[in-house]
Amino acid sequence: MIIHPIKKKIDESCIELSVVVEWENRGTDHPENAWYKAPEVLWYRFPKKYNDILSENHNGFLIPLVAMAMFFKEDIHVQGSISQTLAYNLKEYQRILHFWAPDDFYFSNITYDTACSERVDAGRTGAISSYSGGIDSTYTLWSHLPQNQPLEDFQVTHAMYIRGFDTVGESNETQELKITKFKELTDAQNIDLIVVETNMNSFHQFDTGMKNYYTMSSALASVAVFFESVIPRFYFSSDNTHDYEILSIISHHLLPMLTTEKMNMSVYGASVNKLEKIKAISKWSDTHTRLVTCFEYPNGLKNCGKCEKCVCTMAGLKMMGVLETYTTFPSKLNRHLLRTTHYCREYMYFPITLRRLAWNMGAYAFYIDYTYVIMRSSVINFCNAIIDSVTQYLKAPWPNFYKLSAVLKQKSSTYTKFVQLIKNT
Repeated sequence: MIIHPIKKKIDESCIELSVVVEWENRGTDHPENAWYKAPEVLWYRFPKKYNDILSENHNGFLIPLVAMAMFFKEDIHVQGSISQTLAYNLKEYQRILHFWAPDDFYFSNITYDTACSERVDAGRTGAISSYSGGIDSTYTLWSHLPQNQPLEDFQVTHAMYIRGFDTVGESNETQELKITKFKELTDAQNIDLIVVETNMNSFHQFDTGMKNYYTMSSALASVAVFFESVIPRFYFSSDNTHDYEILSIISHHLLPMLTTEKMNMSVYGASVNKLEKIKAISKWSDTHTRLVTCFEYPNGLKNCGKCEKCVCTMAGLKMMGVLETYTTFPSKLNRHLLRTTHYCREYMYFPITLRRLAWNMGAYAFYIDYTYVIMRSSVINFCNAIIDSVTQYLKAPWPNFYKLSAVLKQKSSTYTKFVQLIKNT
C-alpha cells in the first residue's frame, strides 16, 4: 500500500483533503473478502473556516489504514511526513491487534518519507470529542462542561460530528436537522461544533464483525488529529465499562497508541455504566429534545423505538424513570420487542449487565425480561453454532473427516485397530 501526497481542494464552503491509496491487490484475493474492493481515494471535507489550522501531515490518513493493511497483508509507505511519536506507537498498536487476532491481523512494515518530532506550541488548551447525539458521547460532553470539569485545560472546546458515520443511508434532511439542533446545544455551551464528511467508512467495510469494531476508535481519531495544531486532546466516548473483556479494553489499549506529539488520545466513560450516564445527562434539559440513538431507521430527531439500539436505550430510560422526559423516543416501551431482542455471543455482556443493574435497582420486571432475553439468545446462539459447524463440514467433508479420525486414533486404540483393518482389506 502506498499513501500518496495530500491533495487540497477548496470551494466556496469547504476544504477537501485527499490522498490516492495505491493497493497491491485491494483485498480482492483475500479468501474471506472476495466481495470487497477497497476504494482508491481517501478524502475528508471540513468547513472552509478551518483551512489555516488543519494539519498538513499524513497522520490523519495513515491512522485509519493501518488495520486494513494488516488485514490484507500489505506493507505501507507514506509519501509524506508523519509524527515521530505516532511512528513509534504504531509498532505497539500492531502488536496489540496481532495478539488479539493473529489469524486476522499480520504485521505491516510502515515506512515514510519523513518522521518529524513536531514542536508543541505553548498555550493550547481544551479538548475535542466526537458527538453523535447518543448517550455515550453526550455523557462525555456533559462531563467536560465548565460546571462539571473545573480544570480549564481539560474542558471540551470542540465537538466533532461526522456525517453518516454510523447511520448509513440517513437522508440529507435528517442530517441537516441533527446538525442544526446539535449546534444549538453546543453553541449554548460555547463549544464549536465541527461538521466533517469523509468516505472513510467505505474503507472500513472490509469486515462486518469484530475485526471492523477494532478499527472504530482509529476512524474517529483520524478525524480529530487534523486539529492537533490547536487542540491538544481527543476524548473517545466508551460504549462499555471496564469489566467487558473485549470491546472496552480494545479502545483503551489501542487509542493511546494513536497519540502524537501534539494530540493526546484517551477514552472516557468506561468506569460508568449506561444507567449512571442516563442519570447524569437527564439533568441537562437541552438533551431532552436531542437524544438520538437509532441507526436502523433514522428519521430526523425521532428514534424508531423498534430496533435493537432504540429498545435497549428506552429500557434504560424507563428504568431510570425519565423515558417520558425524552421527546425523541416513543413514550411507551414495547416489552415484547425487548424480550425478543437477540444478542449474539460477543454482545451477551449487554443483557447480562442490564439484568444485574435491574436487580440492583429493584426493577424486577426488567430483571425477568432480561433473564428471558439471555436464555433465548443463548439457545439461538447454540443452534446457530451447530448450523455453522455442519455447514463448514459440508463445504469440506474429507479434510474435516481426516481431522476427526486423527483425534479418534489418539483417543481410542479400538478405533486405530479398526482403521488398520480397513486399510489391510
